[in-house]
Parts: sequence; structure tokens; C-alpha cells
Amino acid sequence: MELIDGRLSGRFTRFDGNLATDGDLRGTRIPSPTDPDEITSATRLEAWAGCPHAYFVRYVLRVDPVEDPEEQYRISPLTRGSMVHEVLDRWIGDALASGSVPPPGAAWTEADLARLLELGGDEADRLQARGLVGRSVYWHRDRQVLLHDLALFTGFDRGQRAANAATPIRTELAFGMPDAEAPPVTVTLPGGRTLKLRGAVDRIDEKADGTLVVIDYKTGKSDDHRRLSAEDPTPGGTHLQLVLYGAAARQVLGRADVATEGAYWFVTTRGRFCTAGYAITPEVEAVALATVERIVDGIGAGIFPLHPSVPGWRMYVDCAFCEPDGLGVAHQYADWVRHHDDPALAPYLAVCEAGDG
Repeated sequence: MELIDGRLSGRFTRFDGNLATDGDLRGTRIPSPTDPDEITSATRLEAWAGCPHAYFVRYVLRVDPVEDPEEQYRISPLTRGSMVHEVLDRWIGDALASGSVPPPGAAWTEADLARLLELGGDEADRLQARGLVGRSVYWHRDRQVLLHDLALFTGFDRGQRAANAATPIRTELAFGMPDAEAPPVTVTLPGGRTLKLRGAVDRIDEKADGTLVVIDYKTGKSDDHRRLSAEDPTPGGTHLQLVLYGAAARQVLGRADVATEGAYWFVTTRGRFCTAGYAITPEVEAVALATVERIVDGIGAGIFPLHPSVPGWRMYVDCAFCEPDGLGVAHQYADWVRHHDDPALAPYLAVCEAGDG
């Protein structure tokens, strides 16, 4: 009865994810990302900003969605992204190892293009052999699109190197990961607490003046990054990679005082081969780290509401934790609207609705 009453009320209760005052936790403490034994990531922190309930289920309860490859008709966005990252990492890495990276503005050679397509084809075949590409009737075209995008990437990359007068110096710079070349990176928050971070920077370019350009490849649409700017570097508590990876690059490479820029590269036709980013100045970093601190505070305070998308027809499940049955989120969204104005939810709204006006 208490559960029913709580969920039908306008209050943000423990039955809706408010664990801040949950006496039934019997002294159990939600791990905070700033705990000495915790190592977090930009992606994990963004997960709380997107949907704290999803964060709680996945990273506190350690429950992952069950995927059934037999029900998969097309290659998943996650698998597609992993494939592109793997291929570009190996391709750029080989060029760096052989000293064959073209200077800024110069084109990749036909041999370079052939090597890229060879790597792409090998990775596509490997995924197909593992049953990760969906039905063959769709995969034939999807494979062609992926390889076509890789071919287009060479021209896009040339344009970016020319515009930035920059040359790649590292690819997949991993830190804090198993077998990574560097330990976790430490970031100090505005209040003085520290975070230990792990991750991998997709690519680092260097300009003629020594400025580091931290690049994060994206294989989806670029629409969600339209609000990104130096004035609002982490809209809605998302897109944390550029600032955090910029700090990581400076630490791992031992270049603490060098100027840094960050850019998302959308490297598919679907993403329109465009970029989004900014110079990571001390002012930009301060704004972004203030957002990170609010996320950390929300996690430590036990604020884990379910935050579904606005109901509507979709060909996919937007959040498996909000919609585990795949039957829509109308009821979940009604619950979200009902307790939206409870003051107990204010710390989360200050992150996810920041800048909405």
C-alpha cells in the first residue's frame, strides 16, 4: 500500500528512485564516483545525466540488458560504431608506425585507401562470422554503406587536417583500462574532490604551434550535438568526453600546460561528415567540471529517477532500462511528469534541464 500510495502521489519517493532517505537500505551506501576505490568514465557519468534509473540498474545493481542476436535484423549501432573505431584505429596506427601519415592538407594515397578498405572488409567479415550483423538480406547493403563511408573518410580527414594544420600523433590512447599504457587519470573537481577516470581517446592530432586536438569519432547522427558550444560545453550533462579526454591527454602525454581543443568527428554519411567542438580553455573546463560535480553529487545523494523519453512511435527501444518490455513508456512518462516538480528532484533537473530556458 505504501508503494502504491507513493507512486500515485506527486512526491519523488523511494519507490520512484529517491534513495536519499531510504531507511530500508539498512546503512548501505551508494558508491560515489569520488570514492578512493572507484574508477569511473565519461560515459558512465553521462548515463546518470541521461537517466539516473538506467545508471542505478547498470552500474550499481550491475544488471545489463539481455540481447538476442536471433532477433536482430540489422547490425546494431553499438556494433557499427565499434567496427568503425577499430578499423580507423588500426589504419591510423599503421600509418603512424610506418611514418606514412600525410602532412596537413595532403591526400592519402591510393595504397592507403586500399589498406583502409582491406581492414574494413576484414572486420566486416569477422563480425559476420560471429553473427553480429543481422539478417543477410540487410547486411549486404549495410556492409557496402560502411565501406563506402570508410572511403569517404579519407577525404574528410584530409579536409580536417588542412583546416586545422594538424597531424595525428596518437590513436586510441587508453588510460585506466586493463592492459592500458597509462593508469587512471585524476581530475580535480571545483570543490576539491578528485575523480579517477578511465577511457580511451580515439585520436589526438597536433597543430604546428603544439596545440593538441582531442578527437572523438561518432558514427550516429549529429543532431544531438547542435547545442554544443564553448558557452555550454556539456548541454544537459552530456558530451563530457572532450573536456575530460583533453585533461587525460595532457596528463598521459606529460604536457600539462599545452593548449587543447576538442572535437567530435561524425564519420558517416548518416552523420553528414561534420564536426562539433571548441577550444578547451580554463573557463570552458571550469564550466564542464562544475557539471561533473553536480552529477557526482546526485549519484552520491541517491537520486535515481526513471527519466524516459517523450512517448512516441519508434523503430527501436530508446532505453532498455526504462522500457524493458519494448511496449512503450507512456506510464513511465506519466510518473515522471507527476513528480517532476518535487523539490527532491531539483538536483537532477539542474543537470538535465540546464540551459533549456
